[in-house]
Amino acid sequence: MLELNAKTTALVVIDLQEGILPFAGGPHTADEVVNRAGKLAAKFRASGQPVFLVRVGWSADYAEALKQPVDTPSPAKVLPENWWQHPAALGATDSG
Repeated sequence: MLELNAKTTALVVIDLQEGILPFAGGPHTADEVVNRAGKLAAKFRASGQPVFLVRVGWSADYAEALKQPVDTPSPAKVLPENWWQHPAALGATDSG
């Protein structure tokens, strides 16, 4: 079994925020991934290991958003109100 050193290991969770989850594709549903990530985050926190939840987005004018052909178009030119929120299952707290 894999052993992680609490002094040198952190969990970094990327792209699991409400505004991105509807675009999930792959072998697992967004709910499955969020639930598994939430359980893993809880175990990390319980053992004193840090958990970092990364927020991804663009400025209001989408200046830095990629402009390329894609299968699923980008969201509307206004980010949904909940875009930046992490799912409750991740045990997220807003740290600013």
